[in-house]
Amino acid sequence: MRCYCREGGQLTDKAEIKCEDTGQWSTFPRCTCPVPKLSNDILLKNCNAPRPEEKCFLECKEHLKLIGDYFVLCQINTKWSSMPKCYKRYVHHPI
Repeated sequence: MRCYCREGGQLTDKAEIKCEDTGQWSTFPRCTCPVPKLSNDILLKNCNAPRPEEKCFLECKEHLKLIGDYFVLCQINTKWSSMPKCYKRYVHHPI
């Protein structure tokens, strides 16, 4: 039997499974989310082939502030949850 991931997902193992002589199925492959598309301001931390329902953590480059969640979630459909944004930090200097 041939296995596929939903659109955008990537298989981590062989695409085929078979019924072994024991009557058990061979190991099922897993799907992962593709590497998230990030703006140049966002850095990805500890995110290696995330599977559905796993998080990848984010941070902004120096002198920027993250607005939104500090992570993105690899969803069941192997698409990413919405990406946060990084904005310049404004420092108020009294006159």
